[in-house]
Amino acid sequence: MYKPSEKLTKALPSSIVFSGLEMHNVSVTCAIKDGLLAPTQQQRLGYINWLHVYAKDRSKIPARMAELVDDYVEKTVALSKQPEKWFRYDTPTVFDVFETSYHSTTLMLKPDLSQLIFGSQTSPARANDSILSDPLTEYFEEEGLLNEPTFLRPNHYLPLFLEQSEFKSLALPHRHIYTYRHVKQIWSITPAPVNSQGVESVEDSAELTPIVGDERKRMLFSYIVKNTNMVAIGPLEYSGTGHRVSIGRTTVAVPCYGDPSLPEFYAERDLKSRLLPAATNGERRQSLGDSGKAELKKQLALVSATRSRKRALEEDKENEVGVVSDRPVKIKKRRMNADQRLALSLNE
Repeated sequence: MYKPSEKLTKALPSSIVFSGLEMHNVSVTCAIKDGLLAPTQQQRLGYINWLHVYAKDRSKIPARMAELVDDYVEKTVALSKQPEKWFRYDTPTVFDVFETSYHSTTLMLKPDLSQLIFGSQTSPARANDSILSDPLTEYFEEEGLLNEPTFLRPNHYLPLFLEQSEFKSLALPHRHIYTYRHVKQIWSITPAPVNSQGVESVEDSAELTPIVGDERKRMLFSYIVKNTNMVAIGPLEYSGTGHRVSIGRTTVAVPCYGDPSLPEFYAERDLKSRLLPAATNGERRQSLGDSGKAELKKQLALVSATRSRKRALEEDKENEVGVVSDRPVKIKKRRMNADQRLALSLNE
């Protein structure tokens, strides 16, 4: 009996490549200080360059991808204005927004799954190669899915991969990111179709709620990092629990706010910086209110109690009777001045 799960299990490892070394070197290594992952705000903000769409206000995309976005928006807006409902499966000329360059690592593998992406169209990735069999392709073939519509614009992906310069150009077009909520938050470079359904025979139950205005602004990656004490997304957010404290001209990394190992003045200042209200619109941070002062007093009391326990523990260790050493005790000889040497010679 045919078991799709077994074939999928065999196919996926050869088709998906995870490359986190560059991200580790660029984002994580430079954020390590004194053995702690303690990123600065600027380093945290730098992680947004690894995000294409999620939690961003706008996204830089290649020109040919921007062309697909504009075409998709224009057609779906026109379809949404018609009185009757339109069905996605019956509208193959509304092309999906897809850029092969983002999947270059996978598409360059042999065998790859490009024939499943491009369907009955000539696969640009296999223009000069014979079709190689793999478990996932066999599954598609058995289920009659190889000739299904792909919703990809024909002859759009030549060349298959864009040059790196086309991604680094300062003239890259920007496109707005749309934010929705359905169980969880959804970020998309294309708006959700209106008056639309997947297929006529199936009633869609998913309802997307648009998120706009100040609510959306507070969900942006840059806003969370700059204006709140919350975490956004990425390794520096989830694992970068340490932070940096300036002590005079020296900067040290500490694992928590109000670290008892800090001098008391700096521990208090560190705690206060955590409790201060976030700055808004580039203005200076406001001073602590009554509730903030009460919380600061409470946390300082906890730090003081921790210091007391630490001192008591150190004193207990000093008072413990240790093992007597067989080594002779070295007596430090003090240097005598001229008068002392003269007095000593007279006594002799």
